[in-house]
Amino acid sequence: MTKQGYSIDCGKEILHAIQNQIIGTGELENITVQKPTFVLGERVILCSHDKGTKQRLILGIALVHKSWFYMVELMSPTLIKTPTISNRFSLVGEKSLVRVNT
Repeated sequence: MTKQGYSIDCGKEILHAIQNQIIGTGELENITVQKPTFVLGERVILCSHDKGTKQRLILGIALVHKSWFYMVELMSPTLIKTPTISNRFSLVGEKSLVRVNT
C-alpha cells in the first residue's frame, strides 16, 4: 500500500509530507480555484521539441499561485547514470500538455 504524499507551499519554502504527518488545525480558508484540467494518472502529450515519445502520465498536481502545474517525467529512465541530468521529473503548465484521446 502506497502512502499519499503532499507538497505544501509555506510561502518561503515547500514542505513535503505523507498523510500521517499532517495534523489538521480546524482552521480552513476558502479559496476559489478552478479544478485542474488533468487528473493523476491521465495520459497526455508533452508539447516539446525533444526527440522520442511525447506521451506522458500525470504523476503529480500542484497549485502554485492559483495556477495548476503537473508533474511529468521529462525523459525515460535509463540503466546508465547520466551526470548531466539530475532530475527526470518536472512541473509543467497545462499549456504544455494535450489530452490523449483513448
